[in-house]
Amino acid sequence: MIALLKIQCPHCGAAGQILMPPPGAVIIGPCPECNRLVAIFAGAALPLDDNIMNNGEMKDKYEHVMQVLSEYLERQVRQCFSKPVAPTDAGHADNPHEADLQRGRPITDSEMERFVQDELSELDNPDFFRRFS
Repeated sequence: MIALLKIQCPHCGAAGQILMPPPGAVIIGPCPECNRLVAIFAGAALPLDDNIMNNGEMKDKYEHVMQVLSEYLERQVRQCFSKPVAPTDAGHADNPHEADLQRGRPITDSEMERFVQDELSELDNPDFFRRFS
């Protein structure tokens, strides 16, 4: 099966699909609509400065791409450690586990133990997953 990644240009908003790149790959190329340069990394399309990328010295290009990737990674890591959303902001979920996920609550040790003891062995059981659909 071919895995496709949905991408939206951060410059013009044009949407498209590309083949899923290998994990950790950085792909740099032009948007097919606006021709501005973007970096595709970890499923995200990140805007690049066309002037630096087209006219800069190799050192400037390297530093610019590293800065764009660093800022993206910093935002992603900050979200992991940010204060969870209050339960009243999570909306109404039919499933209490879904509400926890919407709030960004971390998994507790007891939940992990329950998963390992009761649910891990069910990963290959289609009937187990039908309970949640």
